[in-house]
Amino acid sequence: LDANLTAQIDLPDLARAANRLTGAASLRAHLTNGLDHPDVSLAVQSARATALGRPIENLALTADLHDLRGALSAKAKLSGTVDRKAAQGDLQVARLENGGWRLAALDLRIGSASLLGSGDIDAERRTRGTLAVNAGDLDDLSALLLTKMDGRLSANVALDVVDGRQNAKIDADGAQIRAGDIRIRKLQTHATLSDVFAHPLVHGLASIDEAAIAGEVFSAIRLSAQGRTDASDLTLTAKARGFDLDAAARLVPGDTTRLDLSRFTAQRGSRRIALAGPAEIAFVDGGLDLRRFVLAVEGGRLSLDGRAGAKLDLAVTARAVPLSAADIFVPGTGLAGVLQGEVRIAGTPAAPTGDYRFDVTGLVVPQARGSGVPPVSIAAKGQLRGRDATVDATMTAGSAARVSVTGNVPFAPEAALDLTARGRLDASMANATLGPAGRRLTGAVSLDMRLSGTRAAPRASGNATLSGGTFRDALQGVQLDDINARLRAEGETLTIESASARTPKDGRLTATGRVQLDPAAGFPGRISITGQRAALAANSLLDATADLALEISGPLARTPRIGGRVDLTRLDVAIPARLPTTLKPIANTRHIAPPPAVVKRLADMRRARAASGGRAALFVATLDLSVSAPNRIFVRGRGLDVVLGGALRLTGTTDKPVAVGAFDLVRGRFTVLGTNLDFTRGRLSFTGDLIPDLDFSAQTLASDVTAIVTVTGPANEPSFAFSSQPDLPQDEVLSRILFSKASGGLSPFQALQLAQAASQFSGGGDDSFERLRKSLGVDSLDIAAGAGGPGLGISRAIGDRVTVGVKAGATPSQTGLSVDIDITRRLRVQSQLGSDGSTSVGVGAEWDY
Repeated sequence: LDANLTAQIDLPDLARAANRLTGAASLRAHLTNGLDHPDVSLAVQSARATALGRPIENLALTADLHDLRGALSAKAKLSGTVDRKAAQGDLQVARLENGGWRLAALDLRIGSASLLGSGDIDAERRTRGTLAVNAGDLDDLSALLLTKMDGRLSANVALDVVDGRQNAKIDADGAQIRAGDIRIRKLQTHATLSDVFAHPLVHGLASIDEAAIAGEVFSAIRLSAQGRTDASDLTLTAKARGFDLDAAARLVPGDTTRLDLSRFTAQRGSRRIALAGPAEIAFVDGGLDLRRFVLAVEGGRLSLDGRAGAKLDLAVTARAVPLSAADIFVPGTGLAGVLQGEVRIAGTPAAPTGDYRFDVTGLVVPQARGSGVPPVSIAAKGQLRGRDATVDATMTAGSAARVSVTGNVPFAPEAALDLTARGRLDASMANATLGPAGRRLTGAVSLDMRLSGTRAAPRASGNATLSGGTFRDALQGVQLDDINARLRAEGETLTIESASARTPKDGRLTATGRVQLDPAAGFPGRISITGQRAALAANSLLDATADLALEISGPLARTPRIGGRVDLTRLDVAIPARLPTTLKPIANTRHIAPPPAVVKRLADMRRARAASGGRAALFVATLDLSVSAPNRIFVRGRGLDVVLGGALRLTGTTDKPVAVGAFDLVRGRFTVLGTNLDFTRGRLSFTGDLIPDLDFSAQTLASDVTAIVTVTGPANEPSFAFSSQPDLPQDEVLSRILFSKASGGLSPFQALQLAQAASQFSGGGDDSFERLRKSLGVDSLDIAAGAGGPGLGISRAIGDRVTVGVKAGATPSQTGLSVDIDITRRLRVQSQLGSDGSTSVGVGAEWDY
């Protein structure tokens, strides 16, 4: 059948064929001489292109193939420039009558690199010929091979057939070779091989001073072979990532060629894996037959016995193998535990059959050390069924966890998974992560999960339930009890069906939401949190209770949005009785015999620093929060007793919050040894953390001066300042406030009281009144001693606008009951009922000028 066909293919964008190419090319093919003995001519041309960013210009590849289906002969020719270097090549190939092939000429040259060769291959795959590679700079071949290469290489291979035996001679020398993930600093090889296919004998030496393969670095590699009449003695030594390899074997030719191993050791320091005794590896039918192959792994044994190849009949047995031996090859794993088990494999590599069983006891990973998590034990068994493996495994961690996994895992990535996990976990296992930051979690977690889909795209379903949980944050004073939650997984979605917790003072928190299990997208989702009278924090400085309506949305692991309302039902800010003498510790300060409270605070600070480790926040959330507290913010301590109200709007981000608004003074009093000063200005502002800033001012007429007291700075390190008009020293201002006279006219007892007051406001005193107020459970406590005798007054808010008080004095007129009602922020109704039957009602109005 005659045929004369021409085909033209244009490739306008080579990047579609390979992303390392750019430019255009064309292919022209012409078929002649019929279909029985067709001749084909090909021509590929590209006027301008790039490969790996290197310019390729005027590239032309032509090929003529004669008698494609019979006595094929082919000629090809290459011309052009690659990376501005001349590229030329010739190739001639022909099929021989005996079924073999002849390479009449191979000549390829690009820049400093050349590939030359010729030879014959007979029907038995025996070859006569030579192949030579010489490259002063392997980078000249990078564009052609589409792989970045570097270094120098000179290699010669000579093949010959003598009396039907295939012989070979190899010489290679190279330096600073780099190709992909492979890097060789220096290579030298000189070897001769005789009767390669039937009775192989090897003589020679190959050495590499350093090589990196897929990130693994090997050095001082030396493989030597001493060929004798009946065998070849081989030795191998190398160093890799700090461990030493040493092996010796004899290659014995025969009807079945075998490798007799006499020595193998891998050692790092005192840890060692070694061949327990002589072993044999026979090369049979394209596979390996292992006999007596036993490795002594420190105090354990790992043995392999049987055949591995096109057909499998292999047994692998582990006896008391310590997992710490992994550090020999991968330093720093820090694993502990012991492996025991056996695997029997039959069938083929594509469809293995058999069964397995193994046990791991005392498993400890470095992350769990020192966390209180008990060692883990794993018991697993199953069968290999050609297409998949069954799994029946149980994992226990003392009384902290027990989880069973059953089902099957397919060998093909696209086949269906079917695994079920059921069990119980103790939530305290999370304390390994939470503990260093002063946090602690308890509770029981029940699991009932199923994994389906494929290995490439697994899908999870089922639920996890937390019951009876508690959470404590020692640093912030967060306390949650009766934590109960139920999470349901379905495919790539995790749903919080319910979550609730109880806070101190009968507060409640609840949450619902949904999260997509998509790490690449940052786990997008939406979580709603509500709270009723929830105690958010309770520590020595702050006691906050609020109603919440929050929503967290967006990529939860990256930049979520936190929005909603926080209505503070009560916020108590306590000013500490004692202050540090300096705001910042002096470098290299050493604490000598610190009291227990200081020891605890220093330990909490160290744990917090260790937990943070100087790392950046895991995510930064944008804020859109409204915070309101009409008149339930109380600031007390060291004579200060004020009530504030107001609202804030928090925007910005969690690392850079922006607050618009403030909490302003509703009413306030400053008490110094029974002397009361009413505040004229007050503001409480937050700057991103739970320690607020104070700005208060009070003044009163004291003797012959106007005394002014200001309190500023953060609540944990406030600054008290006493001034007057006209200007007097601070102790003189205090003297006039307390005793209405100069310090020079004080009695010894009054002078002592003045010294105690000065000590209190410098941070060295102790506020006994504040401790007494807290023990009584009241909002306000006044103790006075005047000309009419001593007096005591207490009050407590019973609502947002109503305050009830009781006072007791030396006379009936000084004893009674008071009720204050705030009509508006500035308008107040005050009533009193005395023990002598007297009553009074008044209306007060307040404005700040």
